[in-house]
Amino acid sequence: MRRRSLWLLVGLLLLPIAAGMTVLGMAATPAGTRWLVEAAVRAVPAELEIGTVQGTLLHRLTLSKLHYRRPNQELQLSSLVLVWRPSALLDHVIHVQDLEIHGVHYRVEPTPEPAESSPDSGLRSTLPDLRLPLQIKLDRVRVEDIEIFRGDTIQSITSMQLAGATDGAGRLVIGQFNIDSKTVQASASGQVALAPPYALEFVADWKAAPTPDLGLAGSATVRGDIQSLRFEHRLSKPFPVVSSGHLAPSQASPGLSMTSHWQDARWPLSGDAL
Repeated sequence: MRRRSLWLLVGLLLLPIAAGMTVLGMAATPAGTRWLVEAAVRAVPAELEIGTVQGTLLHRLTLSKLHYRRPNQELQLSSLVLVWRPSALLDHVIHVQDLEIHGVHYRVEPTPEPAESSPDSGLRSTLPDLRLPLQIKLDRVRVEDIEIFRGDTIQSITSMQLAGATDGAGRLVIGQFNIDSKTVQASASGQVALAPPYALEFVADWKAAPTPDLGLAGSATVRGDIQSLRFEHRLSKPFPVVSSGHLAPSQASPGLSMTSHWQDARWPLSGDAL
């Protein structure tokens, strides 16, 4: 009787290991990877379709023609390519070496604005803690050909690129974030805490050409948290303007105070000044 109980205990202890080895073996083969992806698709509560699955989860995985639908929202991706280091999980790290997404088309139908909440709605108490049990390291994430449809408006972005990681202090550190469209290019770096009140510090540079003969450029710094943000912006083109101020975004009626100083201002912004 004791021997039977001992073998039963050993079997129960080995069962999770055997299941893990089975999943690992399936993830190492194209056929097993396709089965795992299809099982994940079936588990998604909304409607999700994937055209083709190539490669394996342990090396390079390519998904094409992804289509996700839910009420009032629709997302399509032409292709998604993932390269990551599964061995980093042994160090409690999700390490994405390269993630490329092409042909993003996101459509959302406008919905009626909800009734305004009272000042005592307890905003701060509802803020989520975004810290994860695993660290995340993103070497390179690049998204190209983005179109966002909202009602009759369309916003197009040529590309976005991101590199960053979480750290042991519960922060997301962005080493590089670039965004590029036909008329605007911007880059930013900084860090943000993943727990309320989300202390953050970011610096950014941008330039824009709304018309062929008008160039705009500037830089900005933002520090604080969701309860109180202080910012400074320096416009360098078409003429110098320095603005600084304070924003309280978490208040029931967000408050903004700002002062600006400029030099050599002129009108119009392009062409001969008046």
